[in-house]
Amino acid sequence: MRPLVVDHRPGLRGGQHQALLLLRGLAGRAATPPELITLRDSLLARRAKDAASPCVGVPTPGCRRLAAALAIRLLVRTRRVDIVHSNEPHALSSAWLARAHRSVPLVRVATYSPPAIDEFVSLARYRAAARIIAIFAIVKKSVLAKRSLPMTMSK
Repeated sequence: MRPLVVDHRPGLRGGQHQALLLLRGLAGRAATPPELITLRDSLLARRAKDAASPCVGVPTPGCRRLAAALAIRLLVRTRRVDIVHSNEPHALSSAWLARAHRSVPLVRVATYSPPAIDEFVSLARYRAAARIIAIFAIVKKSVLAKRSLPMTMSK
C-alpha cells in the first residue's frame, strides 16, 4: 500500500501533527514510504523532510489547490500511490480536482463540521471520498445530517 497524504495548511496545528504521526507510523510498516503533498515552505514540509518522508512542495500563495491537483494526478497516474488521504478541506478540493477518486480511494479526515456541504461543489467533493473519518461525534452527526455520505467514526 502506497498512501499519499495531502495537507495545505501553512501552520502546524492538530491536523498537521496528525499527518506527521500518520507518515511516521506508515513509514515503519510500508515497503514504500508514504508521500506528502504540502505547502513548499510550511512547517509540515520541514518536519516531514526531517522525518525522511518524501515530500512534494506546492507554492504557498494563489494556485496551491491547482498545483497540488496536478501533483496528485501525476502520482496517481504513475501508480506511485494507492490511496489519497486528504487531511483538510483544501486538500480534498485538490484531490477532487485531480479526479484521484476515479482511480484510487480518497479518504477525508474531518476534524470540524463542513460549513457549506450543501453547495454543489462542496457536496461533490465530499461524495468523491470513499470514506470520511470523523474525529468528533459532533462532526459525525453534522456530516450524516448533510446527506448520506460515507462515514467512519474515529475512536
